[in-house]
Amino acid sequence: MNTPMTVASQLEKSTNDRILKGLIPTVIEKLWDLNPELFMGTIEELFMRPKPYLIREREKMFMSKAVVDTLFIEDTFQTITTYEWRQAKTNAPVVLVCHGWAARSSQMTIQMQGLFEKGYTVISYDQTAHGLSTGSSTNLFDFILVQSRILQRFTVVEYIVAHSMACSATLVNLSTHPWIRKATLISPHRDILQEIGHWFSRVGIQGKLLDRIIHNMSGRYNLNFEEVRGRIAHSLKEKELLIVHDTEDSECPYLEAEKLHSEAPKSSFMKTEGLGHFRIIRSKSVLEKMATWMTEPAKL
Repeated sequence: MNTPMTVASQLEKSTNDRILKGLIPTVIEKLWDLNPELFMGTIEELFMRPKPYLIREREKMFMSKAVVDTLFIEDTFQTITTYEWRQAKTNAPVVLVCHGWAARSSQMTIQMQGLFEKGYTVISYDQTAHGLSTGSSTNLFDFILVQSRILQRFTVVEYIVAHSMACSATLVNLSTHPWIRKATLISPHRDILQEIGHWFSRVGIQGKLLDRIIHNMSGRYNLNFEEVRGRIAHSLKEKELLIVHDTEDSECPYLEAEKLHSEAPKSSFMKTEGLGHFRIIRSKSVLEKMATWMTEPAKL
């Protein structure tokens, strides 16, 4: 039987957590000095293992109707599970729906089913270390790589709907996939460095130690960090985006989304309230706004 924590025990736990958080950067930095390869392996095991998302009952029916396939990513030796809901007519518009961290394709069921019912062929996938895909850890650079390989397989994709971490991957990949007409970004971070820093700052990793981690990851995925930022800037300038964000999002600050909107001249913005970071992807009003926007004429 679990007993409630006393005020004293809560204070003790809080103190211990602060001490542990203070020790982590020092211990990890020493590990880097001893063995950089072991350092990155430890980083991945400690901080890049997403918590499993168990498929919900309400998601099972729609997911059971998908054509399921796999895609092997040679760069990382991981196998990605893909899902496709095909319209009967061959000229139906095609949308790629991308989940965020610690989720899986099925988490986006409300949006996927709604778009399918509105006449779209829908494609989705489980990111590395998520759902039915292989791997135990992943990161933002891997999100970029996997989405890029998905777009190389499904060259018929015209629209993208992305949530959270997948938004940054989308902004990077839009610049090299010019046939994508529009992208909806739900709960995005404004800056890729901010997004990476947000994750590691929780355990006190910042400054030079964070720079080492970013440099190592970008090298492993052959993604120059400044080039990535340049590709994002190009997408913001040239692409039509719908940015959807909630004022009570605790993961990605709302004001950053407004700034992102101001940096994208061809973007539209939808503000929600009371939905936070996760309920927003189950919102029917978001679905309706997105579906209407996707059919609007292109901005010149």
